[in-house]
Amino acid sequence: MKQKYRQDTYQVMKHMKISASLDKGTPNMEKWNTRVKKEMNDWLAIYRRQNLSVGRQWTSHLSPFRSSQISMFNQ
Repeated sequence: MKQKYRQDTYQVMKHMKISASLDKGTPNMEKWNTRVKKEMNDWLAIYRRQNLSVGRQWTSHLSPFRSSQISMFNQ
């Protein structure tokens, strides 16, 4: 990890796509998947609790709803 959000995110996503595309029995598949899992964990450890460039929490981009709007659905 270079601790540059865009580059690190691009790298992890690229490696996740490659890992998902491997067929069962592909040589070194287990090593590749272990590496990708470590990269994902490293990415989460670095970026999970940081505010991103727009000052939002890392999960805020996952939903178009604000927490107040979501709580309305849980009643």
